[in-house]
Amino acid sequence: FKRDYSSSGTSYTETYKRRLFNNQGYLSSEQEIYDNNISNYDETEYLYPMDFQNPTPAIQKLLDKNIIATPLEVVNKKVKNGNVSYTGATLNLSALDASSRIFPSTTQKLQLTQPSSTYTYAVYSPAGVVDSRFVTISTLEKFDAKENLIQFTPKNGVTNSFLWDKHNIEPIV
Repeated sequence: FKRDYSSSGTSYTETYKRRLFNNQGYLSSEQEIYDNNISNYDETEYLYPMDFQNPTPAIQKLLDKNIIATPLEVVNKKVKNGNVSYTGATLNLSALDASSRIFPSTTQKLQLTQPSSTYTYAVYSPAGVVDSRFVTISTLEKFDAKENLIQFTPKNGVTNSFLWDKHNIEPIV
């Protein structure tokens, strides 16, 4: 519960936070409800590997290895009197290497100039289909035999590389 007063101090807005959990006990939704009006709130949805109806081979590998606690799709929206406006989303994708090891591969963000009344959820789409407004923020490209990240490229296109110590525990460059 939070109360924000206007600059004059004569009025205020009350905000309540509500957290909802899925059957596995993971956070599935956070809602900020304004002025005790359940039809007026901001919501962040968290969608996990087990939520995907048509998992890609990489997501299926996460499920097979029981790697399910990290949200893959996070969706932000505003709800006002039952009308939904999507304000943002993040998608964390994984890939399989040549030996079928699973690795994080890309982070994508929904690029919006203003809130949108439409959004294509990756969890409900055919395998590999995402909303066309997603842009890649970073690409994790190479990992060493110890599964340490050795190369990634952020949105600006400048490749970054890491060199790990002789025990492959800490990056040194």
